[in-house]
Amino acid sequence: MKLKKILLIILLFSLIFWGATNVSLASNDIIVALDPGHGGDDPGAMGGNLKEKDLTWKIASRVKQILDNTPGITGVLTKSENETLDSREERAKRAKNNNADLLMSFHINSNGSSDSLSGAEVYITRNTSQKRYYEYSNILGLDILENLRNIGIPSFSPKPITVKGADWDVYPDGTVADYYGIISWPIHMDIPAILIEHAFINNPYDRNNYLNDTMLNKIAEADAKAIIENKELFRRTYYGDINTDLKTMKLEKNSAGKYMISGNILIAEWIDGIAEVPKDLPKMTLKSTDGTYSAGMYVRHEDGLNYYYDRVIDNLDMNKEYYIEVELTSSKNLSNNKKQNAKLPKIDVGIFNNKTIMLRDNKLIFSDGEYKGEINTDLKTIELEEKYISGNISISEWIDGEANTPKKLPELYLKSTDGLTKQKVDIEYLEGISYMYKISVDNIDLSKQYYIEAKLISSDNISDKKTQTVKLPNKELGKYEGRTIKLEDNKIKFTYNGEINTDLKTMSIIEKNGKHYIEGDILIAEWIEGTAYEPQGLPEMMLKATDDSYTQKIELEHQEGLDYKYSVEVENLNPLKEYEIETKLTGENNIGSKKNQIAKLVEKEVGKYGAVRIYTEDNKIKIEDSSLYNGEINTDLTEIKIELNEAGKEYIKGNIIIAEWINGVAYEPQGLPEMTLKSTDGEYSAGMYVRHEGGMSYYYDRVIYNLDTSKEYYIEVKLTGENNIGNKKVQKANIRSQTNIGKQKDKEMVVNNNILSFKGNEYNGEINTDLTEIKIELNEAGKEYIKGNIIIAEWINGVAYEPQGLPEMTLKSTDGEYSAGMYVRHEGGMSYYYDRVIYNLDTSKEYYIEVKLTGENNIGNKKVQKANIRSQTNIGKQKDKEMVVNNNILSFKGNEYNGEINTDLTEIKIELNEAG
Repeated sequence: MKLKKILLIILLFSLIFWGATNVSLASNDIIVALDPGHGGDDPGAMGGNLKEKDLTWKIASRVKQILDNTPGITGVLTKSENETLDSREERAKRAKNNNADLLMSFHINSNGSSDSLSGAEVYITRNTSQKRYYEYSNILGLDILENLRNIGIPSFSPKPITVKGADWDVYPDGTVADYYGIISWPIHMDIPAILIEHAFINNPYDRNNYLNDTMLNKIAEADAKAIIENKELFRRTYYGDINTDLKTMKLEKNSAGKYMISGNILIAEWIDGIAEVPKDLPKMTLKSTDGTYSAGMYVRHEDGLNYYYDRVIDNLDMNKEYYIEVELTSSKNLSNNKKQNAKLPKIDVGIFNNKTIMLRDNKLIFSDGEYKGEINTDLKTIELEEKYISGNISISEWIDGEANTPKKLPELYLKSTDGLTKQKVDIEYLEGISYMYKISVDNIDLSKQYYIEAKLISSDNISDKKTQTVKLPNKELGKYEGRTIKLEDNKIKFTYNGEINTDLKTMSIIEKNGKHYIEGDILIAEWIEGTAYEPQGLPEMMLKATDDSYTQKIELEHQEGLDYKYSVEVENLNPLKEYEIETKLTGENNIGSKKNQIAKLVEKEVGKYGAVRIYTEDNKIKIEDSSLYNGEINTDLTEIKIELNEAGKEYIKGNIIIAEWINGVAYEPQGLPEMTLKSTDGEYSAGMYVRHEGGMSYYYDRVIYNLDTSKEYYIEVKLTGENNIGNKKVQKANIRSQTNIGKQKDKEMVVNNNILSFKGNEYNGEINTDLTEIKIELNEAGKEYIKGNIIIAEWINGVAYEPQGLPEMTLKSTDGEYSAGMYVRHEGGMSYYYDRVIYNLDTSKEYYIEVKLTGENNIGNKKVQKANIRSQTNIGKQKDKEMVVNNNILSFKGNEYNGEINTDLTEIKIELNEAG
């Protein structure tokens, strides 16, 4: 009995340890790595008689139990209960080895300076390069905090937190990594990671109320519920396109004496331009080209992208042709390109039943021998008899200049010009190269246009010209169902003159999937020679604003005959506009000039939903919404200051008055306004926390410890009321000028003209340039362009600095009539590359290059300079004229002339003017 207990304990321990390192999973399960914080020799935080490692193990193991009992998701532990793992990297590696889609790290908080802090907080990655990272982690983090609040644990921080790590630690996309290793290491391995701090172990209240066994079980259930509800956000799917290369094929007998083909093939999944070994064993199938035969092949992975295959062929019909289809089988591969007909080399495989097995044109054929025959067709006759287009055609294989009868019966196809329809044509051999064909027009779409394609089908024919579009004479074949069948431009057209006529029968408002639609019935007809026909092709219906500012497609469904049902969503319509319904015939062969019509509307009440009333009047759809109002924003930021939060980070905070002015009266805004801190250069934008204090008064704050103090900022305020139809709902907050509202990075923030900036960023920098290289070359389009290198410096207090901001360069003519910006690229330090296309430059003018410093904080008045260029006799040609440089001026040789002055003053005298 004791031995059985010992064996049972060993077995349980083994299962737990195996769960931490590997697991047998359903292939389609979401895999969540569950990381119990600390453990083994590392107790983590301690308070009272509690150790963090014991609490995190209880939470993580309970979460695993819940996940494993939920279909579609599986939990794997990163460690066993008493195992010591000092490295966060090792925890991440174990998650990766288990193909984890997500890592959850469970912790209990502690604070050495205060035992009164309480509640939960969640940390997530700041990397936004994939939605699985920041965006989806934020959604899951918010749900976790909400679930914990629902069981009584407050949120120490109301939103998930991101913390920037060291600048030297960078993710593959260039983003600086996260501070916490249990988040950054998994992201390095493409696994989103979330860290949960559930309560404060050093707070007696948290310890007694949240960290007992009953609450730990509820915590685990709250965490698990959030994970399960958001699991699909983290599914590790990928797009892998298939690529194949069959390297070898041979004919041999197997151990049972059966003939088989066997060999090796390369099969790859192309993911982001890299050939990967397929995740699961690919599938290979031998198929006949006529679709009557399909048989799986044996496949075995050899190494890398290399696979062995074989298939018994004793029972193959040698009159057919075959191909090998290869398919990727991983359920997580979302690519639409997982199947491919294997690329086959052009080889002779062997002799089978007196025929040569050959690989040609990616097909396996049983050949009596190859030849090269090009197709040639000559349509002799074409007529319309009742419902058939029929006649005679000559089809030949031209071999060495002679017309031969094709080895196999050719194929004829009737194909629509839109590529969507292909119909095989009945063909019968007569004699020599002469064939009879017959096309039924009774079952084809008369709204399309068609052509006839002929095709040689013998695989022994190795010509690459085995398909040809048959040349058709220009003629009328006759009439069919009111259509004139015309042969024109090598196409068969069923033309008719059809005018549109509509009759809108019903219109009402319905609710569907929580949204409101206008739907009803309409009759749409094509009138052809006084008769109403069912339209060829599905008509189009559009809901249009009468001012042409809005167009929305109306969903149209054909019922029968001329009857159609229509439906269009109306919740996104602007009630300030009026609308009409336009109907259009789409038949390609309709040559009528009246194919569009505005539907006639009977004046009626269509219906209501909420505050919205829809009715028809004057042949228009009109909307009334009693809930709408026109409100303009007005703001007055009454307080602004910089303080430190509990984490020692600077944040900006204060109070603001925000009003909606409606008909001259200030109202409390409908909906919580939005506030955004933005840089004036447009490169920074971050939402601010806003809390309604009462009436028109609001509190706001925003952490700014990582703010670039070289920039200037403003606060944008926006009204969010859905029913506010005003066009003045956004305003730059009005802030009274102040000299010092606090410090960030030892720089004082000041306010001037509603702009927030940091004192001490200004500098007086003068420009200096030295254009070190200039030449004319031809670009890839054969156009001349000027290029070279230039040294640009900002001189500050006698020292040359690399300019703040990318300088601007402009090519200008000395007469002021020409000015064109130049491309500038920073090469490093004070060195820049520049170029400009000049193929259309007027060579009769002279030019110079102007350089300008762009640093916003440079308050110098000498920021523009004509570039210093050393004199040169020839830097290249434009329009066969050489460009030269002299005294910083660019000009073209050949414009000079030698002219001497000569004068002859013919008369001179003194007189009195009108003023005497």
